[in-house]
This record gives sequence, C-alpha cells and structure tokens, in this order.
Amino acid sequence: MTGLDVQREIYGNIEQVTLFTVPPNGAIQDKSSLPPIAHCVGLSITSHDPQRTRQVLSTLLGAMQLLVCGGMVQSTERQEGRFQIGIVDDRPLYCHIGQAGKATILSLNPAIVESAVRAQKTGSSVCKSGTLSKAINAMPVSTSKLVLVNLGGAIRMAAAYVPLIPTDPNDSIQGALSQLAQACDKSLIEVYTCEQVNQLTLKASLDDLPPFNQIWGPIMQLARVMKSQKRALTGEASPVEVTAEVGQAAAPPVIDGKIEDIWAKAKAYELENSLYDPVSGPEDCSASFRALWDNDNLYILVQVQDEDLGNDSDDYWEDDAVEVFIDADNTKAGAYGSNDYRYHFDWDPVSPQMGETAHEKTQGVRYVMVRTGKGYTVEIGFPWASLGVKPSAGSSIGLDVQVNDDDGGGGRDHKLAWSATEDDAWQNPSVFGNAVLAGLVAWWRLDEKEGDLAYDSSGNGHTGVLKGNPTWQPSGGKVGGGLQLDGEDDYVETEYATDLPCWTLAVWVKSPVGPTEGDPSGPVHREKNLQINWNHPLEFARGTAMVCTGGTWRSATFGQLTADTWYHLVASYDGQTLRAYRDGVLVSTSSGPSVCPDHEESSLKLGRHSTKSHFFKGTIDDVRIYSCALTDVEVEQLYRSTASGSR
Repeated sequence: MTGLDVQREIYGNIEQVTLFTVPPNGAIQDKSSLPPIAHCVGLSITSHDPQRTRQVLSTLLGAMQLLVCGGMVQSTERQEGRFQIGIVDDRPLYCHIGQAGKATILSLNPAIVESAVRAQKTGSSVCKSGTLSKAINAMPVSTSKLVLVNLGGAIRMAAAYVPLIPTDPNDSIQGALSQLAQACDKSLIEVYTCEQVNQLTLKASLDDLPPFNQIWGPIMQLARVMKSQKRALTGEASPVEVTAEVGQAAAPPVIDGKIEDIWAKAKAYELENSLYDPVSGPEDCSASFRALWDNDNLYILVQVQDEDLGNDSDDYWEDDAVEVFIDADNTKAGAYGSNDYRYHFDWDPVSPQMGETAHEKTQGVRYVMVRTGKGYTVEIGFPWASLGVKPSAGSSIGLDVQVNDDDGGGGRDHKLAWSATEDDAWQNPSVFGNAVLAGLVAWWRLDEKEGDLAYDSSGNGHTGVLKGNPTWQPSGGKVGGGLQLDGEDDYVETEYATDLPCWTLAVWVKSPVGPTEGDPSGPVHREKNLQINWNHPLEFARGTAMVCTGGTWRSATFGQLTADTWYHLVASYDGQTLRAYRDGVLVSTSSGPSVCPDHEESSLKLGRHSTKSHFFKGTIDDVRIYSCALTDVEVEQLYRSTASGSR
C-alpha cells in the first residue's frame, strides 16, 4: 500500500480510535527497557472492516520498522479473533478483532486485551458504564478529539509506576495516594475539541471533585513527606519532638478552675511557638499548661495571660480560645483517625463553650473556665473511656496545647503552641508532642523464694523469667529477699522493650568484686535507652549510668564502688540531664541537648547486657523503673524507705 492508500484506508474505514490506560492489578514482571506504564496502555480501533484495519496496522508498523524479520508480519492466529504480531525486541503485540462490535483491541499486555474484550461482551465498557460513561454519552456530536482522565485511576497509576521516594519506611506516600485515589474515584478531567466549518472549539473541565475534607489530609501528608525529603537533601534540621511529663495524681483534682496543691507539683510547660505574628510581650499573650492522670481521667490545666479578651466571631479560632489536641494511642498518623481529637474551649465571660471537631465526641468531658487578674484559666478532665484507651504508667499519648488570641475584636491576631511549629495540628496529628504518663512502670521486689518467675509488683504485668540458674536469697537481699547471679549465664529476661523519653532506674546491688575492666555488664541494662553498668572496658563507662542520645553516649558516674557492699544506685534522665545517685545522694550529672534517648530494639534484662552475652556477678534487689525523672527529694525518700531493710 502506498502512503495515499493508507490515508484512504484510515479515513474511509476507521471511525474511532481510543487510547486508554488501566490501573495495574498486581506487579508487572517485565524486566525490559520499556517503562512499566506501557503495560497498562491499550488501543481500541472501531472500523467498518476490522480485517482491513489489521492490514493497515501491519503496513504502518512495517513502515516504522517495528516488525521483526525485515518488516514481515509474524502473526499467530488464535481462536475467537485473537492473534499476535511480532515486533522488535522479541515481544508480541497482543490483538483481538471483534467482528460483531467492529473493534480491534491492541496492547503489550494480554490482560488489558482480555479485560477490554470482556467489557465489550458484557456491555461494561467505559462507553456504556462506569465512571467515564456519563461524559462520553454527553459529548457533542461534533466532538473530534476527546481526552478523559478518571482522577482516581490516574493517581493509582502514579502510585504504581511513578518513581517514589525510596526512604519512606511507613509507606506514608502510598497511604496518602491510596486515600486520594479512593476520594477521587468519580472525579474526571475532560478535554475535547469540536470541529465545524470554519470553527474549532476547545473545552476543558474538572468535574465531581470530592469534598475538601476528604483530600486535604492526604495532600498535606504528601507535602510533609516532600518537606522532610527537602530537609534530608539540604541538611536542614528537623523540628525537635517535645515531651511532657504527665504526673500521676494521688487524688483527682476538683474541676473548678482553681489551682490546688496537687497542680503545684505538676511541671508547667510554656507555649513558646508563635504560629503567626509574634506577641508584643507576655501580657499581650502567653500561656502554659500542666497535666496529670489517674485511672479514670487525663487532666489538663491551661493558664493564659492576656490583657485583652474577646468573643465576637462565628469561628472559635478567630477569638480567644484554648485548643487541646490529643492522639490517644500516639500513632502520629498524618491524618486524623478514630483516636485523634480536636477540642476547643472558647472564652466567654458568661457562658464559655466547648466542642470537639474531629468526631464531635465530648461525652464525659468536664471543664471550667474562669477569669483571672491577668487572663483566664481552663481546667479540664478528659475521661480515658471517651478517648478510647486504657492508661498505664510509661505509656504515652500525642498532645498539643494551643491558644488563640484576639486583640480588639475582628479576628485572630496571634496563636501560641507547645509542640506544633506551623498551624497544622488541626489536620495533622504527627506534629503533636509526646505526653508520657509518669509513674511506677515496673517493680521487681525479688522476694520470691522459689520458681523461675520474678513478679512485677507495679501491677503492669512485666513479669520476668529467670534464665541460667539464678539463686533466690530469701533472707539475703537488702529489703527482704534478693536474687544472686553467678556472672556466667544467670539473668532475668523481662521482655520490657518500651522506649521512655524520661525515666528513673533504681536498684539495690552488691558484688563480690568492685567494677573492673571486664566485659560491659551491670545489674540493669537496656542498651541505648537506659542502663546501669558495673564492669566496662572503658573507664568513663565503668560504674556509671548511661544513655545514648542522637548517637552519642553519655555517662554519669556513681563514684567509688567497693566489693561486698550494698549500694542503692539510682539513675534518672529528664530529657536533657542524666543523673547518678548513690545511697540517696546525687553524685554526678551529664547534660546535653534536650532530646529523647535513641530507640532500642532489645528488651530490658537484669544481670546481663541486653544485646550481648555479658553477665553481672552479684546480688540484686528491689529493682524499679519509673517513667519520669524523680526529684532529688524523691530519690532520697526512696533510699530511706528501703535502706532499713523494709518497704
């Protein structure tokens, strides 16, 4: 056929040409140089005579030198109109001719051809059903060219075949793209031309977009990943995650807006991040919060200093208000889930209002907002039952506390936050800080007289299992019984493997030899997160408390330790300073940047290095772990309460 013949065949025979793509169903195994997306593309040609169409295709492929064997068509006839055309790179082009529908289907992927054939036979093709059918059936008769893109399908295609950031350990990109695709399943991008005599019209539209709240979260998640990658490429420092200690309440505070003595013992945390224009001074707007917990409630006290209070807007965030953001299971997800909450407490001199905008879940929440001489105070009780989690010492929740400030009416002028550095906590729980429930996490009295279990008296269930052949000492401990370890293979496996941002570790210990240059070992050990060493080949680590932060080891010595002497050794870390106490007295400290200890995979062990077979020789007793840094006074009280041999 000549070029003129081909032109005549095309315009005289072919009615419609449709290039389509289908999101992949499973992985493509082709290892060739072709881009993977090529296996998702199909071509449908509707013509008066499909056999003539096949001949035209062969001619065109030959002219483009895409056929094997010097341009000869290598086709294998198959049943029901199926055949293959051999093209370069030893690959088949899969084809199907449907005489009834006058359609020819081609693709490099046989699954695409089969899918299109089934769709035609069952009347489920995009022209007759599905997301695109409405637009296809409504297009003007004069339409000459049409491009339709189902946005959900396009996003799925991108998720499968566009090269993504490889360092995405939590699959946050794929998760965000999956959410976007699901939200945009009915969304269409439509571009078409209409050709008439002396007239060409081009039209474009974007139809059936989902509600904004369905796409904002995943879009922001993608933005955060890109921002994180930018930091990695440019060396820009990431924001430091902040941690607050939530003290365990000896008695529940009365929700009345007053600062009782129980609140005075809770640490105050300043809201130091200004998210918009900076305030002119503390009297303009400043705030802090304190937190307590018991088995029933999480308690938050927010104290705001503000010389000008207002409530004249329809939206609470435009007026003076306190916002409390809670990630009850501390998953740090990029979008709100079932256990993520947005509470707001709106200033009003007569009737303050409360709301929760994530799930409208305010059942059982109690609060009081009172005016003070310099601003106002909000006292809140959040039931754990409403938050959907069961509290325990050492567990943590995601938390941020923010204050909106409206000076003079008309809208928000300032916003202060404890954790977030941008105004995105309302839709991104991953920017919340950590709030650790302080208290006794584990307490091994070691008073058992027999058996291979060391029970946890804290009530948190961290029962230890004796390994090797440790010997119970019913009357040989410092406080009642104790446990003797031979330094060869004896230890206690606790299986406790929770990273604590702040902690206190206490143990009574006695060894027949003083600290030596031997293999690193000690009475209590969990490698990077917390440890008390006895022996160590390095002098700076021998007879010390240690923690690893940011890849740097820090140590604090217990001072001189001698053989055959009972010592009460206490180590604490408050997120910045490591402290070592001996017999109730602070011996040394080691301070550094405010940062949590490095993550540790191994579990805590008594009498053994947590990752190596190095064992401690001696007797241990009354081992305790707290999820907070005890004060000097509390350490001394703990020593005195046990030094007499009784608890």
